[in-house]
Amino acid sequence: MPRIVSNFFIICTNVVVGLLTGHADSPVARILDGMVSAAFPFVVSEALLAEYRAVLVLPKLHGLPEAEMDAIHDGHGPPRD
Repeated sequence: MPRIVSNFFIICTNVVVGLLTGHADSPVARILDGMVSAAFPFVVSEALLAEYRAVLVLPKLHGLPEAEMDAIHDGHGPPRD
């Protein structure tokens, strides 16, 4: 009987924080761009989303504005100019 394998990814908070501490063209940035654009399947829980938010808005990391976090959390991606 064939085995069905699903490839879903769980992106840990350290990877997400890497965006704030790395370069815009880094592998971490490409992963996060893929998450926002739904380029690959990934899974998150409410607890992981809360952890992302808690870390990404930290001023010491020059965090994302609350409005941008809300847009990402609501599935609309970051606001575009």
